[in-house]
Amino acid sequence: MKRTFSSDTYHFLLASLLSASAQSFFLAAHRHGDLLQGISSLGVVFLSALFFSSSILSLSLVFFTGSERRQKQIWFFVFIALAFHIILYAHALRFVEALLFFVLTVGYSLKIWQRNAAKNYLSYAIVIANIAIGSGFILLPGFLNSPVYQPALFVKNLLGLIFLATASIRLLSLLRPEKEFYYRFSKSVVLPWLGWAFVFAKIPELSIVVPSVVLSATLLTPSLLPFEKVRLPENRMFGNLVFPAVSLLHMLFLALVYYLIQGSAPSLTEKNDIALLFSFFLSLVFLYSVMKSHAMIHKLISDPTEHLDENEKKTNFERFSERLFAPAQELLPLSEWQAKKIQGLSDILSKEKESTRQFAMLGELRKELDDQYDDPVAAQLVANSIARYFKIDIVAVFLYDIESQEAVVLASAGKIKANISSGYRQKISRGMLGRTARLRKTQISNNTEIDQDYIAFSDTVILSEVDIPLINHGHLKGILTIGSKEKGAFSAADVRTLA
Repeated sequence: MKRTFSSDTYHFLLASLLSASAQSFFLAAHRHGDLLQGISSLGVVFLSALFFSSSILSLSLVFFTGSERRQKQIWFFVFIALAFHIILYAHALRFVEALLFFVLTVGYSLKIWQRNAAKNYLSYAIVIANIAIGSGFILLPGFLNSPVYQPALFVKNLLGLIFLATASIRLLSLLRPEKEFYYRFSKSVVLPWLGWAFVFAKIPELSIVVPSVVLSATLLTPSLLPFEKVRLPENRMFGNLVFPAVSLLHMLFLALVYYLIQGSAPSLTEKNDIALLFSFFLSLVFLYSVMKSHAMIHKLISDPTEHLDENEKKTNFERFSERLFAPAQELLPLSEWQAKKIQGLSDILSKEKESTRQFAMLGELRKELDDQYDDPVAAQLVANSIARYFKIDIVAVFLYDIESQEAVVLASAGKIKANISSGYRQKISRGMLGRTARLRKTQISNNTEIDQDYIAFSDTVILSEVDIPLINHGHLKGILTIGSKEKGAFSAADVRTLA
């Protein structure tokens, strides 16, 4: 299970919130009470179109690799859509949702413009939102002054305490990632939102229930969606048309339904409700279809040698997602045949490359290690050779101190070697480094943002890392660490060469 929420989770959450708002505004404006009071039908249509378009743009960052410039362009539209949410909710005195959207907007803006991959912006945003809302429940008498909040007045103090308590647990799990106890209860941060939705479940106020349900569902199931397996490169291949085609189809469906139900009498508003429920269901079907198609295409175009470490633990959600998005062999016999042919040729080529790389590296190391018997010097030569050969950002050789149960850096090389201080130590009970020491097996992570054990070196952003145990006569002597600032930097062939 992921200890942090990836950038994809943030994009997916915002896309889901905006899409749900767009559909409910468009098809069931009567279910939003005074939130849309004073806004004309044309204004509601405009807001719905803006929200839906922004949700598609945000979701495109999940389905396609986007440049930094493109992410900032999409941020502008998403920011405008979220700002409208904040204004609407604040004007209607619905401060709970207004605060939620405000904090999510600030966190999203910082994520896009600061570009700090190591910072878990979504988790901190939820923590801050829970603290602010919980404090408002307890300390501000007028915080729930909106008439629509009346059903929550009798439980506001209890909900306030739950908001604060769960935020504290989540914050501790972020500040003390090595403490398993805090992590086990960190997802309780969604409990107050589920409670908030339950309080208003009997009241037809979608503007309160929908954000709470969408937020809770997204935070509880981040591992259900295999984002890495559905992301395609941005190019002109035919498979990239699936997502825009499905999005266009959904928009046409919404326009058709809106035309058919336009002018319904107030007594026939149940037609709007049925249309909205069907639209939500159709959204899930379309989402599944796009993910299924992208997963198939990703498998065909990806390097078959690029696999994560087989020893890495998989959660129930991850196993379920693998079954959910497994290729449909009966639907793609030709594609399956092509995939096998491509995989066979790629395997042969990768083996040839691997043999050549191994021979070259071993020959170079043998020459450099001749007449060198001092361990620090030999370790430094190994680090220098690997850094030069693989052109990676950091290589470090750690010595295992059996007395202190720590890994101590002995030598380092690479572009950012200065970020590893001399004598750096790390307990083998922590992190990916410690996992390598305990299991005595090579560990690889091609996306450290989602690795539940990974602990970054001080002031260093490493997105891909390989840790190799150095074993002599069955005893652990040290660990060789290789890291890169890029995601997906290491293939299985690289690991075999190093190990």
